[in-house]
Amino acid sequence: KYEITPYQSVGLLKFGMQPSEVENIWGMPLKTSKNTKKGITTENWKNSQAIYNEKGQLIQIALNCKEDVFIDNKLLSKIGSKLDSLKNEEYFINRNHKIFFKFGIALDNLGNLSSKDFVYIFSEEMILYWKDLYRPII
Repeated sequence: KYEITPYQSVGLLKFGMQPSEVENIWGMPLKTSKNTKKGITTENWKNSQAIYNEKGQLIQIALNCKEDVFIDNKLLSKIGSKLDSLKNEEYFINRNHKIFFKFGIALDNLGNLSSKDFVYIFSEEMILYWKDLYRPII
């Protein structure tokens, strides 16, 4: 179970953690890639992804909707943007994502989630990235 605490944590994972701390929770990643130009490291597991900044601090988590992701103890990963907690909240559209900055989340497929889609939970450091309509893909 992954309960989101906006801009702080997702379940046992806390923003600012080092890769070794995340691996203690999720195990060894299936794949690790580094973008040396941007200083970003990405680790991938079967249904999840962790992104770290140049200091090796966790700045974003992506969870496949097959995982149970909650906001206010309500199942976000199955309901998407129709979740009561999100219905009257301001959102931002960027590419194929519906972004709720109040919660520090971005939802694939404009919030109409299926089992193939992802919920992205991000740190404050990533706000400018998600607001940038012209951003390159990480």
